[in-house]
Amino acid sequence: MSAGAYSYTVSYDECVDSQDIVIEEGTSNIPELIHTNACLLDGTFEVTLEDSARAVQWSIGDHVLPYFSGSFPTNQELMFQIETTEGCSEEVTLRVDERPWLDQLVFTEPGNLEAFPGLETSELSDYGWSRRDTILCDNCLDYNEPQLQPGTYVFYAVQFPGCRRDTVLVVNEPELTFPMPNVITPTGNQNRMLQIFDPLGKMAMVMEFQVFDRFGNVLFQKFDFLPDDDATINWPNGSATELPNVIICIARIMSKEGEEVTTKQDVLILR
Repeated sequence: MSAGAYSYTVSYDECVDSQDIVIEEGTSNIPELIHTNACLLDGTFEVTLEDSARAVQWSIGDHVLPYFSGSFPTNQELMFQIETTEGCSEEVTLRVDERPWLDQLVFTEPGNLEAFPGLETSELSDYGWSRRDTILCDNCLDYNEPQLQPGTYVFYAVQFPGCRRDTVLVVNEPELTFPMPNVITPTGNQNRMLQIFDPLGKMAMVMEFQVFDRFGNVLFQKFDFLPDDDATINWPNGSATELPNVIICIARIMSKEGEEVTTKQDVLILR
């Protein structure tokens, strides 16, 4: 009820009793909701209904809460309905905002992990990276290796015992790729011959290498070799007079893991 003066009358047979009552501004018979948010990592806060002995029940929407304290989600508006033993009922709206504990995780090839927490590191007692229950580094946001092994990496943050969050970043097996140059100059001093690159060191052997013109005619082919340098393919070996302006190179390659990969490259011939 709003503040103000109210009159009431009670009558019984021939007895009539009239009285006035004044409700002053700021007077409330509703027990107060006390909220705390000690852990800034879990997305919840705690609410306690003070002087709960005077409460019949409290609820959110149609859900009656079983206890007079509990944890509730942050960053949203919650409306509690409180009913007291005096017959009063009131709605109380409560909202507690909490910053995201983590903004972003970044993996940069070949071996760099970086975390961007939403909290200041001074608010945390511990944080770092782990893999397979092994701590890779503590009190660190960055972790580096020359080449990260595929697997699941965990960034964790601890505010105090019992207040911890972590999330995972999965590093997948790099896609097998064996690029070839798209331009060569057979009569020049550099980039004279075709090459097959192995940037990840995954190549076991070249099973088949063929060069075609745009009509499908085979200009060169070689089988079962390791392309350790230019001389391994050794083609076109300084001659470009008989070559078209564009050639098509196709290689079938066996990886060290036993996977067969076919790669194709159109190559421009500069004279």
